[in-house]
Amino acid sequence: QQLLFHNIAPRDGCQLSLNRIQTTKLSFLSAIALILLSSIWIGRGVVRLSSLQMDMDEAVHARRGLDVASAVLRADWQAIVHELVKPEWYPPGHGITLGIWLWGLGPHVETARLYSTLWFAVMGFLLWFSLKELLPDANPFMYLVPPLFLMADALHTVYAGLAMLELPAAALALVGLLFLVRAWRNANLRDHLLAVLFGGLSLFTKYNFGLVTLVTYGVCL
Repeated sequence: QQLLFHNIAPRDGCQLSLNRIQTTKLSFLSAIALILLSSIWIGRGVVRLSSLQMDMDEAVHARRGLDVASAVLRADWQAIVHELVKPEWYPPGHGITLGIWLWGLGPHVETARLYSTLWFAVMGFLLWFSLKELLPDANPFMYLVPPLFLMADALHTVYAGLAMLELPAAALALVGLLFLVRAWRNANLRDHLLAVLFGGLSLFTKYNFGLVTLVTYGVCL
């Protein structure tokens, strides 16, 4: 009897492991479908309403991206350095990455706004992976809950259709906090460095997001 159970138990364990892998894959595929459908729906609205004028905040962020794109196209290194150091309410990170985006896809109102839509999709995937990292033994379909909350939140979906910097800054901060959790669990130097790196990138995009991330890292040391 002991031999019988000894032979059966590993098979049961392998079957449970296989079922979990399949369930996790199904959860991830569901996340891809939901996030892409939501992002496409937001992008459709951005293109359809591209004639709407930008408000002041949008115009400030989009203008900085245009300034960076213009400096890159002209190969004007002095102007590029100026964009890095000139005094502004916001750090230059978003302007630089948005400028590269506009340089590649063209300087249009919908292009500037679709950059936020891209970060909305990135944020959805990051939320799925974050819960998977925090609760590795949970039912994989639980990992869909944070992305669903993101899609259901009116503020995030509105910002996903505007040329704003909150979604990029929040996504970078989330990556920093995710690596902080990994570093705290595994005592891995690489994860510590990545936590600081992404916290710094978040700070480089929007000051308060990065400060919260880096202060959290400092408190958890």
